[in-house]
Amino acid sequence: MTPTLEQFYGQDIHLRVLSRRRKRDEYFREVVLLLDGSNRPVECGAIKINLKLFSPDARAEILEERRPLGHILNERHIAHTSLPKAFLLLTSDHLINEVLGLTGANILYGRRNTLFNPKGRPLAEIVEILPPLR
Repeated sequence: MTPTLEQFYGQDIHLRVLSRRRKRDEYFREVVLLLDGSNRPVECGAIKINLKLFSPDARAEILEERRPLGHILNERHIAHTSLPKAFLLLTSDHLINEVLGLTGANILYGRRNTLFNPKGRPLAEIVEILPPLR
């Protein structure tokens, strides 16, 4: 979803990592995606990335934790397909409000998505939650 958000807002997006964990070639992180110019939060979520399916250079960029995976895939022209598994409707809680800069109970939308390489192997499993448009 990152390239779509970057196109919508007309700006690149960077990460703020809330938590991370690595188990061999599996890399997990919870993140907030922020606009480069304003640090405005435009998404929060969690991702599990299968590092062994990436080149050493792409893997290093992922582990730098500066840009979202979607930005890296797009910038490096890494072939992949996206298969949403579920679409979400939820009410924000304290944690989501804090990371997205919200107050009160907000109805939010999101999705659970898997990115696959051309051989059908899962590059990443993702949960993405969008803030309301302001």
